[in-house]
Amino acid sequence: MKMLALFFPLILPYILNAQISIVSTDMPVIGDTITRNVDTLTTETEGPSGVNQVWDFTGAAAHNVNATRVVSVSNTPYASDYPSSNMAMTNDNVSFIYFDAQSSFFNATGAAGDLLNNGVIIKAVFNPDLTLYQFPTDYGNNYSDTYEFDITTDGTVFDPTLEKIRIKHTGTVYDSTDAWGTVITDIGSYNTLRVKRVEYSIDSVWTKPFFLPFIFLNATIDTSKTYAWISKEGKLAVAELNFDSLGNPNNLTWTTVPAIPVANFTYTDNSGGIFSFSDLSTNTPDNWSWDFGDGGNSNAPSPPYQYTTDGTYNVCLTISNTSGSDTFCDSVVVTGATPNPPPIASFTFVDSLLGKIYFMDQSANTPTSWAWVFDDGNTSTEQSPFHQYTSNGSYTVCLTATNGNGSNTFCDTVTGVLVGIENWTDLSTLVLFPNPADHSVTITIENPIHDPQVVISNTLGQVVLNSEFSGEVQKKMQLDLPNLQNGIYLLQLKNEDGALIAQQKFLIEH
Repeated sequence: MKMLALFFPLILPYILNAQISIVSTDMPVIGDTITRNVDTLTTETEGPSGVNQVWDFTGAAAHNVNATRVVSVSNTPYASDYPSSNMAMTNDNVSFIYFDAQSSFFNATGAAGDLLNNGVIIKAVFNPDLTLYQFPTDYGNNYSDTYEFDITTDGTVFDPTLEKIRIKHTGTVYDSTDAWGTVITDIGSYNTLRVKRVEYSIDSVWTKPFFLPFIFLNATIDTSKTYAWISKEGKLAVAELNFDSLGNPNNLTWTTVPAIPVANFTYTDNSGGIFSFSDLSTNTPDNWSWDFGDGGNSNAPSPPYQYTTDGTYNVCLTISNTSGSDTFCDSVVVTGATPNPPPIASFTFVDSLLGKIYFMDQSANTPTSWAWVFDDGNTSTEQSPFHQYTSNGSYTVCLTATNGNGSNTFCDTVTGVLVGIENWTDLSTLVLFPNPADHSVTITIENPIHDPQVVISNTLGQVVLNSEFSGEVQKKMQLDLPNLQNGIYLLQLKNEDGALIAQQKFLIEH
């Protein structure tokens, strides 16, 4: 009986010993929510072993989505059965995997809940525990461990003539870190170690008919294989390939946690000390910080900049997202600079919904006045105004920035403005509390919803969290907000068919 296959999808990514190097701070912490896609009909293979490999899984199709929540043991219904545990994980708030996370190791201590999906609560306490990590873990490591659990449960769910059934599982795990390189998914590119895990197990089963003693039924010997790719940012494995009993790949799981961004940029010398910088960073950054080497800076993704003095400047771009940050620097040689330059106009904008757009001035060279033309007959002289459109459509917006040395105009098109209630669900159906939020938010809706999906995007439209709830939700949902940086976000609530139900802006303030 392959008992472990029924409740180990949470735990498999941890049964490895590898190097980038992985340390205890790379593990999940209480409050994390880790979303992963699952291709249940995968045709992917494990690929080669060795150094500097590339594994491209961009062809995988997401058939299911799992949102794994990391919770305090005290907040689970089986805390008293796992006194040595300090962390638990769950995909459904019904069944839980328990862990003992320390600075030198990360152990699995057991599992509890409806592990067989038959309505019967089972508590599988590992004795001994299963060591999943010893820190630090490095490339080239090999590791083995043995663990065991012994459970007795209601037998009538299997056979009405059975009072009880006993299952004893003994497993020996062999892990080898056989490769390192880059995993590419539809989310990003990750620097990873690959760990091959082989488990040899024996499942022994006894049955107890009513009014009779336990009778030994059978013992099943099994061998299973899993490849897991781990990274610094993934928390759980960024990709995991499982095999069936015949050795064929049967599902691929990969994370939606963004990869750590890799900074890069190019620039164009437009003469007169005027440069156009273009962000070429990968892995979806959501924050940019430019240092132009002369005291000037910008937070725009691809800003213009004007130097006032000739020379060689070291320009650095630092980018970040919820997984980490990176910096790239390059030298810029400036000739023919204008000592007192006019502004270089630039702006970005955020659609705040229902036709209200927030325009943010990104002009260089310290303008002292601003003139906005919104292409609907309205104007503004504010530096970074809100503007309310009253008709659907696309608009060409122009900003003229001025200082004592001249002026400059920049135009951009705002597309797909939607202003009417025929385009958006009434936002009064959804309330977020608290707002501003810190690490969690409560979502209140007017009517129950079945299998809702919550999608959170940043001001650039990039999805930073995608979480699904199972079953019917009765008007309130508690959502953890792991690792979101301070800023404005859009929360969209969708039904089981993916249709938009309601949406609301909110702030993160730590």
